[in-house]
Amino acid sequence: MQQKCGDAQLEAEALSNLGGVMMQARVYRPALVAFDAAIRRNPPARLAIPALGGAMLMSARLGDAPRARERYGTLTRYAAASDHRWEVTDALIDAATALFLMGDAAESERVRQRALKLASENGIQVRPASRVLVTAGGNQAFMNAVLAVTDPGDEIILPAPYYFNHEMAIVMAGARAVAVPTDDQYQLDVPAIAPALC
Repeated sequence: MQQKCGDAQLEAEALSNLGGVMMQARVYRPALVAFDAAIRRNPPARLAIPALGGAMLMSARLGDAPRARERYGTLTRYAAASDHRWEVTDALIDAATALFLMGDAAESERVRQRALKLASENGIQVRPASRVLVTAGGNQAFMNAVLAVTDPGDEIILPAPYYFNHEMAIVMAGARAVAVPTDDQYQLDVPAIAPALC
């Protein structure tokens, strides 16, 4: 079955992958936004589990323990019913790190041991720092970024001139492009942007 633009599962996968890349780049708040946007699309377990693990870790890194605990509860329910061993293992490593950051060393170690056992039983190499998002080019990368930070109906400032693909990506995400002119050197013109923010 071929997927089309606007497919919630495809969007969730792109957002979760983008969140993973941002997490590795230590850009925590945007990573959390991307993971949460993926989760809001109600993806299947194969996609929800990594997003939940990432959202839990980002919440912990940002000091939001209640939110991290909420994601942990949801993650454990998904993990218990899932046969997606690689995704569960990876998410449990994120959860163990988050629990450690929140000061729960005993639970962190228990979860870490579960992840290592799962990895050993299934021949999975656990490398939490190896997340890479490969795109078909700059246009797909831009589209993934737009999906990560917008919701339908949002307005996006787009410095003009711009590539038509940028406007197309914004429209495909359900947002609205607001063109703002650049200066004579094609640099951002802050005074021109200000009125578009209202």
